[in-house]
Amino acid sequence: AVEVDLQPLDEAHALALVRGLLGTQELPLVLRTMVTRTEGNPFYIEEVLLSLIESGAIRRGADGCTIAEDLGGVQLPGTIQEVIMTRVDRLDPSTRQVLQIASVVGRSFFFSIMREVLQRHAQLDAECERELAELRDRDILLERETGFSVAAGEGTLVRELEYVFRHALAQETIYESLLLKVRREHHQLIAETIEASFGDRLKDFYGMLSYHFGRAENLPKAEDYLFRAGEEASRSAASIEALAFFEKASALYFRIHGTGGDPARKALLEKNIGLALLSRGRLTESIPHFDRALAHLGVRVPQGTAGLYSR
Repeated sequence: AVEVDLQPLDEAHALALVRGLLGTQELPLVLRTMVTRTEGNPFYIEEVLLSLIESGAIRRGADGCTIAEDLGGVQLPGTIQEVIMTRVDRLDPSTRQVLQIASVVGRSFFFSIMREVLQRHAQLDAECERELAELRDRDILLERETGFSVAAGEGTLVRELEYVFRHALAQETIYESLLLKVRREHHQLIAETIEASFGDRLKDFYGMLSYHFGRAENLPKAEDYLFRAGEEASRSAASIEALAFFEKASALYFRIHGTGGDPARKALLEKNIGLALLSRGRLTESIPHFDRALAHLGVRVPQGTAGLYSR
């Protein structure tokens, strides 16, 4: 690994970035002054320009850009997050709500998942393709094809479309702007939609389902899918992922049941953690988990040399 220390752009490079984004060499003084206030953060610069374009203060055309005379009266948001939310607030209500749901789905999401979620959303009347195209055209989302294929009718298969937030910070900012209750409702709806729509390849979504059910505070479902994800990772010889899933599943199970719960389930979780550690060559760390698995099943584990001889 090579660590790269990214420094803020100096004024000359910041202005060069603006000229490149706008396709013009001539920048009015007020715009140059505004750029210096972004403190050389290229993401901030780009978002500010997109915000000015969406507000009509800057107009892009075939012959270059036209910059409004009263640009000096434009209030520049104080933080990147404020710039992002200013752009979100300018969207039509239905487009804004689609974007908010997308932020809950995650940094990237499949078109088919979003389409099904919107169809199941009782209070949203939105056209999935139109809204996503609008967000793509506004440079909030990127569109790309994936290796997945989905049925398109009469046995035809087509490539699955995937949408990605152009910047992770945009997704995080929009997500954090939602009320906690709304987030939980969206997470629950997304998880239920995936369960209902992708039953034939649900194993591809075990990790995603555990995440969404967990954020929805549906802890039993989250623990179940964490366990399934761990088993699937074990079958694929992905021991690092399996260990992470089983450890999270175990922590969640004990959070739900405390000292109660099913001893056999606890034993199985401990055994699977031990096996995942063992497959990583971490024998010493695996032993306590195997011991606890036996203890949950009522098998007394001998302690020390004296204990071994007493058996």
